[in-house]
Amino acid sequence: MINPNKEDIKQLNKCLNWQIENANRGLKFVKLDIKTLQLLVFIDALFTNNKDLSSQISYVIILANTTKKANIVH
Repeated sequence: MINPNKEDIKQLNKCLNWQIENANRGLKFVKLDIKTLQLLVFIDALFTNNKDLSSQISYVIILANTTKKANIVH
Protein backbone atom coordinates (compact mmCIF):
# COMPACT_ATOMS: atom_id res chain seq x y z
CA MET A 1 0.00 0.00 0.00
CA ILE A 2 1.27 3.44 -0.88
CA ASN A 3 0.94 6.16 1.79
CA PRO A 4 -1.13 4.31 4.42
CA ASN A 5 -3.16 6.55 6.71
CA LYS A 6 -3.68 6.16 10.47
CA GLU A 7 -6.79 4.04 9.97
CA ASP A 8 -4.92 1.65 7.65
CA ILE A 9 -2.14 1.24 10.23
CA LYS A 10 -4.69 0.70 13.00
CA GLN A 11 -6.41 -2.03 10.95
CA LEU A 12 -3.09 -3.74 10.17
CA ASN A 13 -2.11 -3.74 13.85
CA LYS A 14 -5.49 -5.23 14.74
CA CYS A 15 -4.93 -8.07 12.24
CA LEU A 16 -1.38 -8.69 13.45
CA ASN A 17 -2.50 -8.81 17.09
CA TRP A 18 -5.23 -11.32 16.19
CA GLN A 19 -2.66 -13.53 14.47
CA ILE A 20 -0.31 -13.35 17.47
CA GLU A 21 -3.12 -14.20 19.91
CA ASN A 22 -4.46 -17.04 17.70
CA ALA A 23 -1.25 -18.69 16.50
CA ASN A 24 -2.85 -22.14 16.66
CA ARG A 25 -5.45 -21.08 14.06
CA GLY A 26 -2.94 -20.48 11.27
CA LEU A 27 -2.52 -22.20 7.94
CA LYS A 28 -1.99 -25.93 7.94
CA PHE A 29 -0.46 -27.80 5.04
CA VAL A 30 -1.98 -31.09 3.91
CA LYS A 31 -0.02 -34.09 2.68
CA LEU A 32 -0.13 -34.39 -1.10
CA ASP A 33 0.31 -37.40 -3.37
CA ILE A 34 3.61 -36.70 -5.14
CA LYS A 35 2.63 -38.93 -8.09
CA THR A 36 -0.28 -36.67 -9.08
CA LEU A 37 1.07 -33.22 -8.20
CA GLN A 38 -0.01 -30.24 -10.27
CA LEU A 39 1.34 -26.70 -10.15
CA LEU A 40 -1.46 -24.15 -10.50
CA VAL A 41 -0.90 -20.42 -10.99
CA PHE A 42 -3.68 -17.86 -10.78
CA ILE A 43 -2.99 -14.31 -11.96
CA ASP A 44 -4.81 -11.22 -10.72
CA ALA A 45 -5.70 -9.28 -13.85
CA LEU A 46 -7.66 -6.65 -11.93
CA PHE A 47 -5.96 -3.66 -10.36
CA THR A 48 -8.59 -2.47 -7.91
CA ASN A 49 -7.48 -4.00 -4.62
CA ASN A 50 -5.84 -0.85 -3.22
CA LYS A 51 -6.95 2.75 -2.96
CA ASP A 52 -4.42 3.73 -5.63
CA LEU A 53 -5.88 1.04 -7.98
CA SER A 54 -2.72 -1.08 -7.78
CA SER A 55 -2.92 -4.83 -7.32
CA GLN A 56 -2.25 -6.12 -3.81
CA ILE A 57 -1.36 -9.69 -4.76
CA SER A 58 -0.63 -10.24 -8.43
CA TYR A 59 -0.49 -14.04 -8.39
CA VAL A 60 -1.11 -17.17 -6.30
CA ILE A 61 0.88 -20.40 -6.74
CA ILE A 62 -0.72 -23.64 -5.56
CA LEU A 63 0.48 -27.25 -5.36
CA ALA A 64 -2.44 -29.63 -5.75
CA ASN A 65 -3.13 -33.26 -6.53
CA THR A 66 -5.95 -35.19 -8.17
CA THR A 67 -7.66 -35.94 -4.84
CA LYS A 68 -8.59 -32.22 -4.63
CA LYS A 69 -6.11 -31.48 -1.83
CA ALA A 70 -4.01 -28.35 -2.20
CA ASN A 71 -1.46 -26.10 -0.49
CA ILE A 72 -0.86 -22.45 -1.27
CA VAL A 73 2.86 -21.97 -1.93
CA HIS A 74 2.90 -18.25 -2.64
